[in-house]
Amino acid sequence: MPTKTAKTTSKTYKNGSGGIRSVDPEKFVKTWQSAKNVAEVAESLEADLRGVSAMASYYRKKGVALKRFRNGVAVNVEALNSLISQEN
Repeated sequence: MPTKTAKTTSKTYKNGSGGIRSVDPEKFVKTWQSAKNVAEVAESLEADLRGVSAMASYYRKKGVALKRFRNGVAVNVEALNSLISQEN
């Protein structure tokens, strides 16, 4: 089966890489550090979330001190526990 490819500004990548391999490391770091969340990074770099997260993990393993984003949405534990107790 032939491999599908997608065209970025300067390089071609195989589907599944999210296009992140073609991003200059300095641009990635500047975008990451100025973003509020991973989704914003992905949108700015026109890449998918998994590719962006994987690249950040790769850079951290190499010693780059990228900031960390909070996981997911803020959770109101009291409200959720109250909901559970109302159901029982």
